[in-house]
Amino acid sequence: MAYGDKDTFVPRAVSFERYADGTEVPHLAIRVFRNGVYRGYVEVHAHRVSDDSISIGVTSRLETEHRP
Repeated sequence: MAYGDKDTFVPRAVSFERYADGTEVPHLAIRVFRNGVYRGYVEVHAHRVSDDSISIGVTSRLETEHRP
C-alpha cells in the first residue's frame, strides 16, 4: 500500500448454509477494492459445532478474479 491509496470494503448480503438437521449458519462475503480496483474478498462464516459453542472462520482471497 502506497501513500494515498484508498482501500474499500464492500459487504455483500448475508447468506445462510442449512444443514440436513435444520441448523443454519451465516456467511458474509466482503469484497476488497484498492483505488476502485477489485483485489479479492474476505469471507466470515460460522461452523456448526457439537458442544453448542460458536465457531467462526475467516477465509481471505486477495489478488483473485473470483467474486463471491
